[in-house]
Parts: sequence; C-alpha cells; structure tokens
Amino acid sequence: MFNDATIVWASLALTILGYCIHRMGPSFRRSRFGTPLALLGLTCLIILPEGNEGPESLLHDSLVELISWAVPFSFGVILVLRAAPTYWKTRPMEMVVGWGSIVFSWFVLSQYYGSDSLSDALLGLWALLGIILGLLAFFAGVVLAEKRSGFATETEPLSNEEETLVRTILVRRLGGNLDGD
Repeated sequence: MFNDATIVWASLALTILGYCIHRMGPSFRRSRFGTPLALLGLTCLIILPEGNEGPESLLHDSLVELISWAVPFSFGVILVLRAAPTYWKTRPMEMVVGWGSIVFSWFVLSQYYGSDSLSDALLGLWALLGIILGLLAFFAGVVLAEKRSGFATETEPLSNEEETLVRTILVRRLGGNLDGD
C-alpha cells in the first residue's frame, strides 16, 4: 500500500512533529506527548524502511551508523561524568564501564570510516597535542605572573564620606532610608 519513500517521509514528519510538540514546554499538557511521538518516528525510520533506493536509503544507512556509535558513546560519557570524583568519592566500576563504552564507540566509528580517516584522526591528535601544549604554556605564564606579583596588603577601611556615599547609592537603588532600615 505504501512505498518505502512514503514511510521514510512519514517517519521524518513524526519525528519533527514530536520535537515541535515537545518544545511547547511544561505549560501545555500536550507537550508530554512530544518525546514518545519523536521516538516513534525515529523507531519507524530505523526499523521499517528495508530495500530503499536513492536518498531515503542513504538517510536510513546514515542514521543506523550514527546510532551504532553515538548510543554507546553517550552512555559512556554519562557514566564517566557520574563516576567522576566529587567530594573525594569515586565510583571506579562506573568509570571503567564508561570508558570502555567510549572506547567501543570509537572502535565502531573507526570501522565505518576505514584507515584513511583513522590516519587523519592521528594527524588531528598532533594538532590536539599542540593545543594542549599552548594551554599549558598559557597557564604556566599565569601562575608565574601570579607568584611574582605577590599578595597585596589589606586595603584600608572606607572613610566616613565614602561610607555615606555608598549608603546613599544603595538607598537610592534599593529603597529604605539612611538610618539603616
């Protein structure tokens, strides 16, 4: 009854409609239907179109590739952020599982894009190393400048005229009277 292109476009429409309804905010009761509707559209977009040809096939394949590495990566990032040491409490098991999930997602991504992209990524690591070295030099300069300048002595208290001026400004801005009420 429906061809594959119609299913793809209907799935995209469901996803966009769900996103728009979700963006209505909490003041509208129908906003709660946005997320399930968008997920239904994405699910239909992934599961239903088989044997597509043309742009719809490229869209389907790209979405499947994205999900295959983005879901483990997102899961890993969430776990690593949750397990990060906060107030000296660490969660080593969550940290290991999170980093394992991130490494797995990078492995899946490298399988899709082959060794040419992997060599480009390695070249990008050299650029990242240069950026990190530049930031380290900047921070070293800041630390050196802070240490050389030393701490300034404590400032003197306000004079009576300065106190009156500050109090007058605050009273004008915040209301009240000059007696401190």
